[in-house]
Amino acid sequence: MRVLVIAIWIIMVTVTGYTLFHISFQVEALDGQLAELNQQIRDEQETIHNLKAEWSYSSRPDWIESLGKEFLPDMHSMAPSQVMAIEDIPFRRTDPQEADAGAEAASAAPSGTTEVLPATLVRTSQ
Repeated sequence: MRVLVIAIWIIMVTVTGYTLFHISFQVEALDGQLAELNQQIRDEQETIHNLKAEWSYSSRPDWIESLGKEFLPDMHSMAPSQVMAIEDIPFRRTDPQEADAGAEAASAAPSGTTEVLPATLVRTSQ
Protein backbone atom coordinates (compact mmCIF):
# COMPACT_ATOMS: atom_id res chain seq x y z
CA MET A 1 0.00 0.00 0.00
CA ARG A 2 2.81 2.33 0.84
CA VAL A 3 4.45 1.72 -2.55
CA LEU A 4 1.16 2.59 -4.29
CA VAL A 5 0.91 5.94 -2.43
CA ILE A 6 4.52 6.76 -3.26
CA ALA A 7 3.94 5.85 -6.94
CA ILE A 8 0.81 8.08 -7.08
CA TRP A 9 2.77 10.96 -5.51
CA ILE A 10 5.62 10.54 -8.01
CA ILE A 11 3.15 10.49 -10.90
CA MET A 12 1.36 13.62 -9.56
CA VAL A 13 4.67 15.48 -9.09
CA THR A 14 5.78 14.49 -12.60
CA VAL A 15 2.49 15.59 -14.19
CA THR A 16 2.56 18.85 -12.22
CA GLY A 17 6.16 19.53 -13.24
CA TYR A 18 5.41 18.83 -16.91
CA THR A 19 2.30 21.04 -16.78
CA LEU A 20 4.23 23.94 -15.21
CA PHE A 21 7.05 23.50 -17.74
CA HIS A 22 4.57 23.48 -20.65
CA ILE A 23 2.64 26.52 -19.34
CA SER A 24 5.85 28.49 -18.78
CA PHE A 25 6.89 27.92 -22.41
CA GLN A 26 3.44 29.00 -23.61
CA VAL A 27 3.69 32.17 -21.51
CA GLU A 28 7.11 32.96 -23.00
CA ALA A 29 5.74 32.46 -26.52
CA LEU A 30 2.81 34.76 -25.77
CA ASP A 31 5.19 37.35 -24.31
CA GLY A 32 7.13 37.28 -27.57
CA GLN A 33 3.93 37.76 -29.57
CA LEU A 34 2.89 40.62 -27.29
CA ALA A 35 6.24 42.35 -27.73
CA GLU A 36 5.96 41.96 -31.52
CA LEU A 37 2.42 43.38 -31.54
CA ASN A 38 3.47 46.30 -29.34
CA GLN A 39 6.30 47.05 -31.78
CA GLN A 40 3.85 46.96 -34.70
CA ILE A 41 1.54 49.33 -32.83
CA ARG A 42 4.42 51.76 -32.19
CA ASP A 43 5.41 51.59 -35.88
CA GLU A 44 1.83 52.29 -36.98
CA GLN A 45 1.51 55.18 -34.52
CA GLU A 46 4.73 56.66 -35.86
CA THR A 47 3.47 56.26 -39.43
CA ILE A 48 0.18 57.95 -38.51
CA HIS A 49 2.08 60.78 -36.83
CA ASN A 50 4.24 61.26 -39.94
CA LEU A 51 1.22 61.18 -42.25
CA LYS A 52 -0.60 63.76 -40.12
CA ALA A 53 2.45 66.02 -40.22
CA GLU A 54 2.75 65.59 -43.98
CA TRP A 55 -0.97 66.29 -44.43
CA SER A 56 -0.82 69.46 -42.35
CA TYR A 57 2.17 70.62 -44.38
CA SER A 58 0.61 69.71 -47.74
CA SER A 59 -2.77 71.30 -46.99
CA ARG A 60 -1.44 74.77 -46.22
CA PRO A 61 -3.21 77.35 -48.41
CA ASP A 62 0.04 78.99 -49.56
CA TRP A 63 1.43 75.59 -50.62
CA ILE A 64 -1.75 74.72 -52.52
CA GLU A 65 -1.70 78.13 -54.18
CA SER A 66 1.93 77.72 -55.27
CA LEU A 67 1.14 74.26 -56.69
CA GLY A 68 -1.84 75.69 -58.51
CA LYS A 69 0.28 78.42 -60.07
CA GLU A 70 2.92 75.88 -61.08
CA PHE A 71 0.72 73.11 -62.49
CA LEU A 72 -2.41 75.06 -63.50
CA PRO A 73 -1.07 78.28 -65.02
CA ASP A 74 -4.28 78.93 -67.02
CA MET A 75 -6.52 78.76 -63.95
CA HIS A 76 -7.60 82.04 -62.39
CA SER A 77 -9.34 82.90 -59.15
CA MET A 78 -13.11 82.57 -59.11
CA ALA A 79 -15.12 85.70 -59.63
CA PRO A 80 -18.14 86.25 -57.37
CA SER A 81 -20.38 86.11 -60.45
CA GLN A 82 -19.38 82.45 -60.95
CA VAL A 83 -21.01 81.41 -57.66
CA MET A 84 -24.70 80.58 -57.74
CA ALA A 85 -27.29 79.34 -55.27
CA ILE A 86 -28.22 75.67 -55.23
CA GLU A 87 -31.79 76.58 -56.17
CA ASP A 88 -30.52 78.00 -59.49
CA ILE A 89 -29.07 74.66 -60.63
CA PRO A 90 -31.42 72.68 -62.90
CA PHE A 91 -31.69 69.05 -61.85
CA ARG A 92 -32.29 66.10 -64.17
CA ARG A 93 -35.67 64.51 -64.29
CA THR A 94 -35.97 61.03 -62.93
CA ASP A 95 -39.26 60.01 -64.58
CA PRO A 96 -38.55 58.75 -68.14
CA GLN A 97 -42.05 59.73 -69.36
CA GLU A 98 -41.52 63.34 -68.25
CA ALA A 99 -38.14 63.38 -69.98
CA ASP A 100 -39.70 62.05 -73.23
CA ALA A 101 -42.51 64.62 -73.01
CA GLY A 102 -39.97 67.38 -72.45
CA ALA A 103 -37.93 66.24 -75.46
CA GLU A 104 -41.06 66.14 -77.67
CA ALA A 105 -42.12 69.61 -76.50
CA ALA A 106 -38.66 70.97 -77.24
CA SER A 107 -38.63 69.47 -80.73
CA ALA A 108 -42.17 70.76 -81.44
CA ALA A 109 -41.34 74.33 -80.39
CA PRO A 110 -40.38 76.80 -83.12
CA SER A 111 -36.65 77.05 -83.75
CA GLY A 112 -36.41 80.63 -82.49
CA THR A 113 -37.96 79.98 -79.07
CA THR A 114 -37.10 77.53 -76.36
CA GLU A 115 -39.42 76.37 -73.64
CA VAL A 116 -38.00 76.19 -70.14
CA LEU A 117 -39.46 73.30 -68.18
CA PRO A 118 -39.46 73.30 -64.39
CA ALA A 119 -36.87 71.06 -62.80
CA THR A 120 -37.65 68.61 -60.03
CA LEU A 121 -35.45 67.75 -57.10
CA VAL A 122 -35.53 64.13 -55.96
CA ARG A 123 -34.58 63.33 -52.39
CA THR A 124 -33.30 59.94 -51.44
CA SER A 125 -33.61 58.53 -47.97
CA GLN A 126 -30.39 58.04 -46.08
